[in-house]
Amino acid sequence: MLLEFILQFFLEFILEVFGGLIFDGIFHGLSRMPWLQRPINALSALLLFFGLGVTTGFLSLLILPNAIVKSSSLHGINLVITPALVGLTMALVGWLRRRKGKFVTPLESFVYGFLFAFGMALIRFYFTD
Repeated sequence: MLLEFILQFFLEFILEVFGGLIFDGIFHGLSRMPWLQRPINALSALLLFFGLGVTTGFLSLLILPNAIVKSSSLHGINLVITPALVGLTMALVGWLRRRKGKFVTPLESFVYGFLFAFGMALIRFYFTD
């Protein structure tokens, strides 16, 4: 039971990190365009990254329509734990890039990484079996 939970939790984490890294790569590619290099205000960024998470959550339903974490009591916990770990992972990516003197996107922070993963987890929570 414990091993099954850990595996399910790990798969959910990987799914959300993978989604975040895909958008992170897109933002790094778009950052070369001069008109996209302007800073974004905090409210717009909050809505943008939460919305991207929600969109990614819906897209993930096309690939994985069933819940990865199947235990009903643990399914709700996934709304907090996994996004927090994804936020920490994205913050680590940002920290590593900053240390090397490279460009860092807003998604490479705890808050925006958390919001992205929370939006994705919220959709998967409500729309999976």
